[in-house]
Amino acid sequence: MKLSIENRALSHGERRVLDGVDAVLAPGKVTAILGPADAGKAVLLRALAGRADADAGHVRLGGRLIGRLGRAERARAIALVEHHGGRRRFGRGPADLAAALAARPAWLLAGDPLSALD
Repeated sequence: MKLSIENRALSHGERRVLDGVDAVLAPGKVTAILGPADAGKAVLLRALAGRADADAGHVRLGGRLIGRLGRAERARAIALVEHHGGRRRFGRGPADLAAALAARPAWLLAGDPLSALD
């Protein structure tokens, strides 16, 4: 099932970090989102996972609007492992990534997945 983002615009505080983003991601492929620090990469991942309030645009999973999926259905379909300023969101480092992989979601979205592995 494809994951797509259409004309997405998001702000972080007063600052617009994404504007008019379009992408179609195919299953079974590795896609890297590259950019400088604070360019909006983490916000884009949160948007793709249905966890960011948008100013405009849509995210679709298999043609369905992600906002219309129930929380449990969305959690089974998309795992999001976030990294925040040197520590993972829940502070467990590689355990978050391992738990996400063990859940076998259709989509794994990971911000800096190789950091803190040393």
